[in-house]
Amino acid sequence: MKYDYLLHKDVWMPQNTKDVAMKLQKRLDVNVFSKHLVDHLKNKDRKHNYTSNDIYNTIRRLTINPIEPFEVGINREYGKLHIKKYCVRTYLNSTTDIIIVISDTGTIITSYLNDKNDSHTTLDTSRYYNGGN
Repeated sequence: MKYDYLLHKDVWMPQNTKDVAMKLQKRLDVNVFSKHLVDHLKNKDRKHNYTSNDIYNTIRRLTINPIEPFEVGINREYGKLHIKKYCVRTYLNSTTDIIIVISDTGTIITSYLNDKNDSHTTLDTSRYYNGGN
């Protein structure tokens, strides 16, 4: 999906955008996975070596203790801005975080594993809106 604005916390993201994404997390349904994610769970590889239970447990934690997103996709609809997807990174185990990409409807679009030591030095900041700066 193409977004009118793609925001990243390391480039620019207003607090109210983070707040809205955190409110959306409280409505997540642990049983709504995209076909894309279901396919990943069936065909394990290094970035997807986890179970649906890992995702269920993570989603349950997010509904109780929402966390700030690191990426948000926004579209303008009927003259207003709406979050269409957001991404969170949270604890899975002592060496690995789990990244979860969530739609505005609460569908878990995809998820993947990321090493805790990954500092994202390769982030392509040109992909993201910078607040007009």
